[in-house]
Amino acid sequence: MYKTNRSYLFPVRFVCDTGVIVIKHVKKSLYEQVYCSLKEMIIKGDYLPGEKLKEVRIAEQLKASRTPVREALRRLEREGLVVIHRGQGAVVPELSKQTVEQLFECRSVLEGLAAKKAALLIKESQLNLLEENLILAREFFLNQYTEKVVLKNTEFHDTITQASQNDSLMRMMEQIRTQIVRYRILHGNIGFRPAFIDEHEAIFQAIKRKDAELAENLMKEHCMNDCKFFISVI
Repeated sequence: MYKTNRSYLFPVRFVCDTGVIVIKHVKKSLYEQVYCSLKEMIIKGDYLPGEKLKEVRIAEQLKASRTPVREALRRLEREGLVVIHRGQGAVVPELSKQTVEQLFECRSVLEGLAAKKAALLIKESQLNLLEENLILAREFFLNQYTEKVVLKNTEFHDTITQASQNDSLMRMMEQIRTQIVRYRILHGNIGFRPAFIDEHEAIFQAIKRKDAELAENLMKEHCMNDCKFFISVI
């Protein structure tokens, strides 16, 4: 049985924007193990949209008691990955183009703010990382190294978000990204727009010049271009 007063090294999966899963071993309580395992199963599509999440079955599957499962479901509801209906239990929410648009609209505002703040607060080491990122991302894209492009795309956005030095923004971005990744995985490999690297380059140059307003507007436009592309292929 899982008990919440103990902790272990646990392989937590951090999911990139297009569904690549990076595994890191971190110290987690057993309740958090249940939460991370259930979250990963929902993101990967082991539980499909509209499927009921029965506490007893999940507890048996994860060799846990129902208490940590119930707590994990409540936490996942706050993150938008579960809907709990009173008297009917938990269910995986359905997917729709409208929800995708809403997620990308929120993402564009948050990432726009991140770019704006980064233009004013970014460190030299982060600028250097972004510059190197652009060179490698272009090379990987031209050579069709898709998984490496995925990682560089995620690194680019993560670096700018971290450079904003806004912890609340980072937490909100993580929730939105997780839901977008779920859509990507369920709809297969969506790929990249050919113009995305040029857009990254323009955002980088605006941040480098400390043009906060331009960086914000370019990032917003970039995110909504991603949204249009995403919807066109699902």
